[in-house]
Amino acid sequence: MKKIAIIALSLFGVAVTSHALDISLGLRGSFNMGLGTNLEGNCATIRDNNKTASELDDGATFKEGGNLGGGASLFANFGFLDLGPGTLGLQPEVMINFNNGYNFSINTNYGKYKYTLHGNSIDIPLFVTYQAPIGESFKIGLGVGPYISIPLGCKEKWDIPATAGTSSEYEPDSTNINFGIGFDLNAGYKVGPGYIVFDAKYLTDITTTAYIYSGSKYDVFTRRALLLGLGYELKLM
Repeated sequence: MKKIAIIALSLFGVAVTSHALDISLGLRGSFNMGLGTNLEGNCATIRDNNKTASELDDGATFKEGGNLGGGASLFANFGFLDLGPGTLGLQPEVMINFNNGYNFSINTNYGKYKYTLHGNSIDIPLFVTYQAPIGESFKIGLGVGPYISIPLGCKEKWDIPATAGTSSEYEPDSTNINFGIGFDLNAGYKVGPGYIVFDAKYLTDITTTAYIYSGSKYDVFTRRALLLGLGYELKLM
């Protein structure tokens, strides 16, 4: 089965390359922030119980939101069709994203309690793209398409006043591969043989990330994240 998959991917790569009008390859680093990420299952119950408790505590404030993180990606763009001033193409990527997840905190008269759930993932999108030049040195582009996400390790942590806090490690669920839709807006400035590229991506998971803890499977969060990236793209042909 693996040999068949490798052969199929090789044939797909040959077909894509042979029909492309132009090909470019790039590397990008990113700053990530959760925007719309939500806790699920037992983790959501922990949040809701603590939110209710904070509302009953005079002077307590409750704050929640997505995590801040980072990532890096390798991408290629294959232009297939000249359309108006630009080119319609496909852009596969392999990204690794760190610190996906969610957190909430409670400020009380006794100190600040903070709960953080964060995990890492490998994300593999395939964007349909449109890129167009602006003068001789600039270009802009749009992209949209599906992706698969492979969850890696995850950690749950409580920071508690006057103690060292507590933490738990979650193992990846080998059966859990997430699916989502991504959107991309990018711009490039020509430097040397290629472009310095800036981009903003929004990833919205359709399925929920699940992990294993003490032998049982738990849904933990559904990710929504904004990725702000900076990299370099080199045109190969």
